[in-house]
Amino acid sequence: MYSADSKSRLGLDGKLKQTIFAREEGYRQAYYYQYYKGYIYYKNVSDNNHLYRINLDGTEDMMVSTNTANRGSETSDFIIYNDYIYYTVQLKERYLYRMNLDGTSNELVVNHSIAYFNLYDGFLYFVSAEGIYKAELNGQNVINIFNKNILENISILGDYIYAHYRPYDILEELTRDDYQQLLIKTDGSMQYVILDE
Repeated sequence: MYSADSKSRLGLDGKLKQTIFAREEGYRQAYYYQYYKGYIYYKNVSDNNHLYRINLDGTEDMMVSTNTANRGSETSDFIIYNDYIYYTVQLKERYLYRMNLDGTSNELVVNHSIAYFNLYDGFLYFVSAEGIYKAELNGQNVINIFNKNILENISILGDYIYAHYRPYDILEELTRDDYQQLLIKTDGSMQYVILDE
C-alpha cells in the first residue's frame, strides 16, 4: 500500500515500511498514482501536474510526459493497461489518447469528448454526454451500451458496470439524490436499477 500525503510504502498492517519521497510543504507533491511493473506513475503537483514515474526505492524519479498536465479546473486522468498509458487531455474537448510507458508514440484513441473512462478485460469503456460506450483498446468498433446521462465515473467488476445516472431530463441543478444507481452488463444486454432501502 502507498500513503496519499507522500510516497510511503506501508505494510498490510498499516505500519510504515519505507518512505520513497516525502511531501513538499503545504501540499501533496504527488497524487492520482498507479503502480505498474516496478514503478509508481503519478501526477506531480509541483510541476504543473505532469506525469512522472519513480522506482520503488525512490530512484529514477523522471518525467514521462507533459501531455497529461492540468489545463483548467479539472484534472486529466490516466490509466495504465497492457503496457500503454491511456489518458485524457484537458483542451477544448477531453479526447482519449494512449502512449508507451516511456511517454513516446502518442496516439489518439477516441476523438470524442469523454467524461470518464475505464479499461477492463481487454476492452475500453468510456462515458460521454450520450451515455456509456464500449470499444476495442485501439478505439475501434465503438458501441453504445447505455444511452443515459451518467453522473460519475464507472466501475467494472466481472460482467457488470456500476454507475449513477439521471433517470429523467430536467434543467435545474441536480443533487446526488436525483440520480439512481445502475448495474449494466458489459455487453449492454441487461440493465438493473439498484433501489435504496
